[in-house]
Amino acid sequence: MRRTHLRTCHLCEALCGIAIEVEGDRILSIKGDHDDPFSRGHVCPKALALQDLHEDPDRLRRPLRRTANGFEAIGWDEALDLAATGIARIRREHGNDAAGVYLGNPVAHDYGALVFGLGLGFALRTKNRYSATSVDQLPRMLVSLLCYGHQLLLPVPDFLVTFPLPEARRPLARSHQRLMSNLLFHTSAAAVHTLALDPHDLGGQRGMVGVLHPWTRDLASHPHVHDLVPGGALAPEGSQWFSPRCDAWLVPVRALSRLFRGTCQAALTTAGLSEPVPSQVWHNAWGTHCQPAGTGTAVLASFAPDMYRIALTTTRLDTREDGPVTFRYTKRSGAGWKRLTRPAETFLHRFLQHVLPRRFSTVRSSGLLSPSRRTGLPQLRTLLAASPSTDPVMQSTPPQDRLRPRPVPKQERRCRSCGGLLVVLGRRSPHPREPP
Repeated sequence: MRRTHLRTCHLCEALCGIAIEVEGDRILSIKGDHDDPFSRGHVCPKALALQDLHEDPDRLRRPLRRTANGFEAIGWDEALDLAATGIARIRREHGNDAAGVYLGNPVAHDYGALVFGLGLGFALRTKNRYSATSVDQLPRMLVSLLCYGHQLLLPVPDFLVTFPLPEARRPLARSHQRLMSNLLFHTSAAAVHTLALDPHDLGGQRGMVGVLHPWTRDLASHPHVHDLVPGGALAPEGSQWFSPRCDAWLVPVRALSRLFRGTCQAALTTAGLSEPVPSQVWHNAWGTHCQPAGTGTAVLASFAPDMYRIALTTTRLDTREDGPVTFRYTKRSGAGWKRLTRPAETFLHRFLQHVLPRRFSTVRSSGLLSPSRRTGLPQLRTLLAASPSTDPVMQSTPPQDRLRPRPVPKQERRCRSCGGLLVVLGRRSPHPREPP
């Protein structure tokens, strides 16, 4: 007797409706279910091949155990006991990370996996977790990166610029987290772009990718933004690329720090939050830092975990019982692990202050690398006469009048009080030039 069973194909997340026509134990046909409200009769070749999978002579229908004479069939209870004993032995001998967990198509859409899979994965306590993304999508992206380069990298030396928030302003950042985080992004980008447009610097347009990092290694509050900036600027007319003075110099850091401080002060005044900030903050030096980043690949790799990582993972917790909490962290110098013990309330305060607002983007780009202008990156790479790789390229140097101010003619060097002619005997800078 022929019958038609209406089922759902669980091979992928589309979950298309299928109509399976059977006669006894034999499948006659598999077609799309036209009454399904989602797929409406449309299916892919994978759903049609379910019959071949079901009738495959090599399909395992019972558990098998390897013996000296080959494989022998065993019962399900015996197979589960052998699997549990073997997993426990491997974890005992080689640690929790000796096991791996895969959760993806088609396992993610299986009833048994949905009910018991997550519990089993957490019970194994392994870091090796794989999915359809890590097995299929990410390898393709990695191959594209190795063959064609990163879409946000230009064939010029890159620089890492860090904009930290002064300690006196960190309580304000905790009480107005979303506003202050957005302000930190906008003011740091505005300082870089304003200084780049200055004719005394490069006189062109820059691009940058910024990442917000609000904590230190020991969970202290330290909001700061890391910006990856290409070394150079595009002329306003877009026909020439200006390179910095040298590969180790991007911008004058003191001028950038003062510009960042002034931009933050103006933004806080506009937002009506300038009063809670002590006045001495606007007179102290801010610790803006700039350093060469090579091709930028390593910096982008370090940015990646900050997109999804939380301030502390369970693997760094030593004690989680009632009372004080001890966790491990590393110093910047890399001198091994350190341990810090704090009362439970203090630990929770340290951890929860780094929970960002919902749907807050911790990675942003601006300038030449902003999403609205990325369509022009191929033309920019053509202008640099190179593909998006790390090969050195020939770049235009900015005109001399863009590198330093034009000297005032001697006849115009007069005293502002008496109007008398001034004679320059020498030049002396108030501060020595600091390294980039």
